[in-house]
Amino acid sequence: MSLKDVVSSVQGKKASVDTYLGLLCPTEDYKVFGYITNSKIKLIMLVDDLEVKEAEIKQFFRVFHSKFADAVCNPFYVIDQPINSKRFDMDITNLVKSKALLQ
Repeated sequence: MSLKDVVSSVQGKKASVDTYLGLLCPTEDYKVFGYITNSKIKLIMLVDDLEVKEAEIKQFFRVFHSKFADAVCNPFYVIDQPINSKRFDMDITNLVKSKALLQ
């Protein structure tokens, strides 16, 4: 499944309050999950833990989205530029470590 397929599937759906797209593409070795923000930023997560619970993935995306929103709402952030924030980097690193996704 390509990002183009994700976009097509999202555009084909009626407006939804839930931004979590769910499991996009299960494979033998990985699971691919998706999330789309209200501003149409797409987040894709590839997980090699086939036993991972969708509730954990959904929560991860929500926390990530919150941290992302905080970073881009910073008055010193320049739109369409990479996020250059030690706090954002630390928050995301801690989030990933807390979910045992970083080995």
